[in-house]
Amino acid sequence: MIIYAHGLKNGQSKSAKGDLLCRKLGACTPDLPANPKEAVKVLEDLILANTNVMLVGHSLGGFYAAYLANKHNIPVILTNPSVRPQDSPLLSSLAKGDETFQNALRAILTGYDTPIRNPDHFLVMLQKSDEVLEYREAFKHYQHCNLIVLNGGSHKWDDFEHFLPIVEYFYQRNFGANPHESN
Repeated sequence: MIIYAHGLKNGQSKSAKGDLLCRKLGACTPDLPANPKEAVKVLEDLILANTNVMLVGHSLGGFYAAYLANKHNIPVILTNPSVRPQDSPLLSSLAKGDETFQNALRAILTGYDTPIRNPDHFLVMLQKSDEVLEYREAFKHYQHCNLIVLNGGSHKWDDFEHFLPIVEYFYQRNFGANPHESN
């Protein structure tokens, strides 16, 4: 099973990547709560309830997916992932200006910031023109992992549909089966 972890939605109701992964590869695309503990619990419950799980995570969802991939030693694909959201100015948008809540969120997110245990289980895809996150941070953090770095693009990861064969390949490489056959 492929589980997709979206980033902050900022008013959007659906993730285009999640919708595409669901339609083409049968991925599970839960609507993640803004609270990091609750979001990680939703993802972890899905991991524990299924077999042959691979995560795909984007932005903040990529940060959660990396944490869970390390914890459960499962494969993960990250697109323009957040590396240290606890140090990001975006944290204040999660906390909605409440400094006490912001400090609590920072502590939670810091707890999810763990070293990469199995770099071969990570495929990190970066587009250099990400207008939200600095791609070099992710490049440096994931330098020992499988990497795809492209000029251009945007934070949302442009032309994701062209990368579905890579998603299928990475799943098959790790489980010896097509994601459609594993559900």
